[in-house]
Amino acid sequence: MTNQSFEQRIDQQTNLESSEKGDAQFEIDKLEEKLKQLLNDRKIEDLEVDGRAEVLELMRQVEELQRRMLLEQKEKEQYWTREMFVDWARDEVGSNDPDEWVEENLDLSDMTQPRFKLREMRLFGLDGIKRIPPYIKGEYIDFGYTKVRKISKNVQCDFLNLAKTNIKSLPGIKMMSKRINISGTEVHAIENGLVCKDLVMRNNQIDYIGEDIEIDRLSISKGFFSDEIREQLIRLKEEGKINHIYIVDEENDVNVFEL
Repeated sequence: MTNQSFEQRIDQQTNLESSEKGDAQFEIDKLEEKLKQLLNDRKIEDLEVDGRAEVLELMRQVEELQRRMLLEQKEKEQYWTREMFVDWARDEVGSNDPDEWVEENLDLSDMTQPRFKLREMRLFGLDGIKRIPPYIKGEYIDFGYTKVRKISKNVQCDFLNLAKTNIKSLPGIKMMSKRINISGTEVHAIENGLVCKDLVMRNNQIDYIGEDIEIDRLSISKGFFSDEIREQLIRLKEEGKINHIYIVDEENDVNVFEL
């Protein structure tokens, strides 16, 4: 690590190039403005202890957003070709006739908006599936108990089931799917920036909840969060950041109550 002043590091953080000014860059701009206001042409060592701590925390957030932007740029999803869907049907869905499977199950008349033809597309338990096709649309899409590792904001459907998959994180972005079920996964955090209509996280230990979120309905399990998280949930509901919070007693799932 080079020996740079904190002020130099702050200035450098504005130089990250991006193809467009997305949500992450917008958040970086806001954080950088806060940093400038805090420093007010002063050096960090001239600040009080609390001020230094706040500057360091803001810088950590900026660096995390920069890291996320770089990953998004590196892993930016491209539209699939028909051949890519055929390969996916063969290699992951496990179809013996992938061309026919694609023809029967997918509407690819517009490759920028691929769509499942069936109202209920059930791929439940197909453990060869590791990816969700980007930009896929549908009504009820069931990838439960597959080996899907990543959730994308551009999957658009009424209900997306990802229960018991290999997903480990939920990105802090606006999700296009109306209802998302990630129960029984290793997702333990609701990240800052998440916007979701209906989020189901039953049997997931909840260790962290960001303050900057928008969720209409959140379903979680009794005994899977601390008293501190409970107090935060109540406050977030009072602030209108979560409209409805449903607690499920997993020993008797008929017993559901609203926090």
